[in-house]
Amino acid sequence: MRLLFFVVLLSVVYINSAFGAIYYAQNGGTDNSCAQAVNIVTPRNSIANGISCLSSGDTLKIRAGTYNETIGTSNLTPSKSGVSYATATTVEAYASEVVTLNSIDMYPITSGEVKYIIFRNLRVHNAAAHGGDCVGTI
Repeated sequence: MRLLFFVVLLSVVYINSAFGAIYYAQNGGTDNSCAQAVNIVTPRNSIANGISCLSSGDTLKIRAGTYNETIGTSNLTPSKSGVSYATATTVEAYASEVVTLNSIDMYPITSGEVKYIIFRNLRVHNAAAHGGDCVGTI
């Protein structure tokens, strides 16, 4: 029985490490380090600061709120890219919480080196997308 428990525990640890780290961001409050941001109770204080923790295959889970930030080539660099959709870097709302990106500047990611980044369950409102308007849910 102990051997079975050990095998299952080892499998869970292996599976979690294969998918990259999970970081958390929450609007406002005290900013925490990337090492602390892997715990939901000690998140980064902005999306941009959360993105700074990411590397290929990692996930940023954003807590509910309205965020006024710039997202683009200044913080989405090639080191943040996944190498395929199977190992994509993900930026998403936490669970079923509502995350609104309001009045943000969304700069196009023009570098062909930045790819395989998935944005999921985020609302965009009043955004100025350089090169076109951006409104809706991504």
